[in-house]
Amino acid sequence: MKKKMLWVQIVLVLGFLFIQSCSKSVVDENILPITQIKLNAVGDFYLKSITYQEKEYKMDRGRYLIPYETGKDSIKIRLNFDEAKLSGWHQIPNHKREINQVYYLSDFADSTLAVADKHPMDDFKPEDGFAYVKIFGKNDLLFPDKKPFHLAIYGINETLSAGRNVVYTNEPIDTIFNISEKLSKEYLKIRYNKPYNFIKMKLLTNNREELLVQVANEPTKVRVYYFLPYPSPKRASIIEFLSGDISFRDRNDRNTRRRNPDNGVSMNSKFYQIIRF
Repeated sequence: MKKKMLWVQIVLVLGFLFIQSCSKSVVDENILPITQIKLNAVGDFYLKSITYQEKEYKMDRGRYLIPYETGKDSIKIRLNFDEAKLSGWHQIPNHKREINQVYYLSDFADSTLAVADKHPMDDFKPEDGFAYVKIFGKNDLLFPDKKPFHLAIYGINETLSAGRNVVYTNEPIDTIFNISEKLSKEYLKIRYNKPYNFIKMKLLTNNREELLVQVANEPTKVRVYYFLPYPSPKRASIIEFLSGDISFRDRNDRNTRRRNPDNGVSMNSKFYQIIRF
């Protein structure tokens, strides 16, 4: 009799646990399902919030939690930035598991934002011996005619004295032509013969002549140099030339940290910004 009662108790307990398990499963499925969206910036952007179905959501522990909508392969969310021209609606995949997306500027000139499944540089395969860049923009004070300009690139023949004295090639080893306010679709390949801290470039006018500027207290005009920070071999860079004051004060070569041999001036960070992917 005692054994029979024991078996009855066991059956009741197991039945209760089974019912509880089924109930929990039903409850879990009936609770409003949540979609977790993880958005990673490519570049220096601050995403304020997202909007889904007219409701604003803030980041929660690195993710945005929104209701899961069944029966849809994709949904529309709005990315909200402090800078209004970056804000806008985007279509993203829809599923219950975590949704990982990246956002980045696909066109810097027009501030066009793109949202994608992967980093835009994931399929980029750099070739040895080249740096990859996109350069756009215009400095109206340097180029008042607003025509495209060019950059002549010098190589480095040898490095002396613990890496601080370099000997450049006499003539440019390459030239980037027709830089304008329009961002090119393809990356430009800059050939270099020896990696170093900076790639030395000389600004050329639309006529492919050396750009010469007048500097205070100087009797003659001088050349203008731009030193591009050495890009990472696994990434590419985007450089935007900016309009602004052209009261040049820097005469130093960025590699040697000494005065440019021809007394030319060097562009400083007031004239451009580097946007790295």
